[in-house]
Amino acid sequence: MQKYQTPNPQKTIWHTINGLAQEEPQLTPLYFVTVKLWAQLWGGAIGILRSWSALISVFGLPCIYWLSMELFKSRLTASLATVILAITPFYFMASQDARHYSLWTVSILLMSAALLQAMRIKNQVSWAIYAFSVAFSLYTGLLSIIVAFGHAIYVFSMERFRFQERFLSYVLASVVGIIAFIPWVAIVFFNWAQLQQMSGQTDTVKLSLAELARGWVRQPGKLLYDPNISADPSTVEKILQYSVTVGCLIFVLYTFYFLLQTTVQRVWLFIFTLVGTTALGLVIQDLTLGGHAATGGMSNIPKYLTPCFLGIILAIAHLFAYQLTEGSLKQWQRRIWIVVVAIFISTQLLNTLSLWQAQFTWLNGHKDEMQTNLAAFNIINETEKPLLLTDSSGWDIMYLSQYLNPNVKILTKPTCVSCSVQVDPKDFRPAEDVELSQFSRIFLFPHPSDAAITWAKQQAPFQIKEVSLMPTSETKLLSLELP
Repeated sequence: MQKYQTPNPQKTIWHTINGLAQEEPQLTPLYFVTVKLWAQLWGGAIGILRSWSALISVFGLPCIYWLSMELFKSRLTASLATVILAITPFYFMASQDARHYSLWTVSILLMSAALLQAMRIKNQVSWAIYAFSVAFSLYTGLLSIIVAFGHAIYVFSMERFRFQERFLSYVLASVVGIIAFIPWVAIVFFNWAQLQQMSGQTDTVKLSLAELARGWVRQPGKLLYDPNISADPSTVEKILQYSVTVGCLIFVLYTFYFLLQTTVQRVWLFIFTLVGTTALGLVIQDLTLGGHAATGGMSNIPKYLTPCFLGIILAIAHLFAYQLTEGSLKQWQRRIWIVVVAIFISTQLLNTLSLWQAQFTWLNGHKDEMQTNLAAFNIINETEKPLLLTDSSGWDIMYLSQYLNPNVKILTKPTCVSCSVQVDPKDFRPAEDVELSQFSRIFLFPHPSDAAITWAKQQAPFQIKEVSLMPTSETKLLSLELP
């Protein structure tokens, strides 16, 4: 199992790009190419792969400092934004994950700072840097298209559609960046059906505005504070969760109001377009194409809201810096704000450290499902001679292999998640040389298919037994046992 999770020296970068193009075109290749090179240098252990994301995330700090300086012309604001980004739970946990979201965050910050610099300096080199940053960001994440669209709205609004040199330079730089991305656009076009299948758009339900709104109010809290409530929360935990959610929502709305009242159009419009176009784009997709009821749609998945979170961080940094330096404030008022900033930073840091030590958080995915899986892993690992039979996806199988003890024997016939494969019940069976009676318990997990369950029912004298895993979960652990 482990060999499929380590670099294959016979596979080149071209194989990586070709595999993404054919099987997961919604994933642009830049991160995967860089992490493959990193793994070839240092090895493919999970810690090594995560270290690449951690290293990438470090570059986000000078990028947000640069962006803040371009926006606010204030070292204090830039420093506060850098500190907040470094310790916010969302960014810290993304830097620990072997996925492309830390690089995407860096690319958004780089593209945004490059735009503001080019609009200020107005020379060919600065616009060339912006063109490069557009291509860089697009090859990091497809949703950068929405960020680029927000930049277009910002430039058009600031220039008021006056076709002067700065406006034309922006258009030219954007076109160059987009042209560089055309090869992957063609891949997406010719593999559109595959993209829809892999992104879950073939299995969606219509979501109402009320359903989406219930998730939206939770998003500021997920950025700033996450109490990491258990899957079966107590009354006190529920009160804590609701308090954090409402408090963070009110605080973020106030920072936006304060930003609008205390900055010029050049500043507040940039942050509003960064946040607004991303949020609106995802909401429109959820309302028109639908989404998954379990996630509440794309507009309620934190990783897709990264540009919104960056805008919130910039607004918070401005609020704090303004209150700490505003000359009209009395000494006692400034001292209160010093205490507020200190409490904000210290509590964020403590929250981030607690999430770092937690085994599962919402940042890793569906937390309830992961806790359910952990309960199943504990039962399997405690069994003396266990056998795990599974026809789940290859992704699920590699994931669970990280939590099972070495003595757990796994027999698998993975479901193809990137193609349409029907499994015949008679085809789901262990190899003939496997003697089932030598195992004390035979588990079917996770998500056994109908074919697997049909096969299990035919294995007399074994009997199927179900074990409840979590009080709040309907998922059962199925096992075959001798009577």
